[in-house]
Amino acid sequence: MGRLKFDFHTATDAAEKARVQAAGGHVLRGRVNGVLAVSRALGDFLYKALPGPPERQLVSCAPDVTCRRREPGQDDFLILACDGLWETMTIEQARALVRCAWQLGYTSCSDLAKRLVEFALMAGSNDNISCVVHILETRRLDSLSAAEVRQGCEAVQLAYPACACVRAVLPLRRRDVSKLDMQGMADLLVLVGLGRHAPAFAAQNVNGECFVEVVEREFVEDLGLPLPDAAFLALCLSWWDKTAAWP
Repeated sequence: MGRLKFDFHTATDAAEKARVQAAGGHVLRGRVNGVLAVSRALGDFLYKALPGPPERQLVSCAPDVTCRRREPGQDDFLILACDGLWETMTIEQARALVRCAWQLGYTSCSDLAKRLVEFALMAGSNDNISCVVHILETRRLDSLSAAEVRQGCEAVQLAYPACACVRAVLPLRRRDVSKLDMQGMADLLVLVGLGRHAPAFAAQNVNGECFVEVVEREFVEDLGLPLPDAAFLALCLSWWDKTAAWP
């Protein structure tokens, strides 16, 4: 899955690295003093003990602001999120996911933000995940067809509409999935928006016990799934492995 790298708020950016070093710090593994991933942030007061303005601190609270004129008919919504979200998805993927969730009926800003956070969590984010969605224009979102939304997801390697159905995955554990019979497996695929693949799973006698042992390549080669759908199911398995020891 592609990732978007925000160098302008991290010490990997040349200007930010120079600012950190001028404040007496160093950059190690792309982190301020080898610890903090971001070089601009609210809080983190241990890095703001120097005399002088925010710009001269190891970590600055001075914002980096860019102004852009809205494009009529193109700017549907605004996503404000921290690196806990962006380390798991690109801007294009976030845009496609929100449009997919909207089409599924999740039209409140809160619901849309939650769908993004849930996907980032399952995709492996280990950071705090703050996210706000603000709708700018509903007419274009309402006018998008299922084919357009699907095409948008597939163009950025997201499973349609599974990318907006992560909520069905998060409460489950590997042990729960491994106990599913064929019907239970079909029901799970429907829950995550991939019910169209249930016949392929049934043809190969893939029940829950078999499913948890499948790897991404086998989803493609043995079950004939498109790459985005295979990648999504691989993320599900990774999440269930990660949470296997949880109560």
